[in-house]
Amino acid sequence: MPVLVELPCALAVAVHREYVENQALKQLLGRVLEIQVMVPALRQAHEVGRILESRLRAHEPEPGLGLEDVFEPEAVNRLFDHYRERYRGELRSVLRTAHVALAEACDDQRDRISAQLVDSAVSTW
Repeated sequence: MPVLVELPCALAVAVHREYVENQALKQLLGRVLEIQVMVPALRQAHEVGRILESRLRAHEPEPGLGLEDVFEPEAVNRLFDHYRERYRGELRSVLRTAHVALAEACDDQRDRISAQLVDSAVSTW
């Protein structure tokens, strides 16, 4: 973040959690940023599902394709578990894991992403 502070830019879109947990960096942010928006933590697995479904709609691989067509319910639950425990609330890591699991599912010619593929994707990173 200190490097970003020195750049002539008008907007910082995101910072890592460590910047707001580190008191010195948090003070620096407070002096530089006019507005800080904290993204609230997800509380339930279906919220991860809604985000994944929104990404599916944005890319629209097939019209009408839904979350359940791509992810087994237990896979979404497992992604949420990793979000809370392993990734400490970092959504970016959840999306990266889902992407890797999708690539593995395609490579293995699987119909849907399973919890086992999610765990395999986690171990890949």
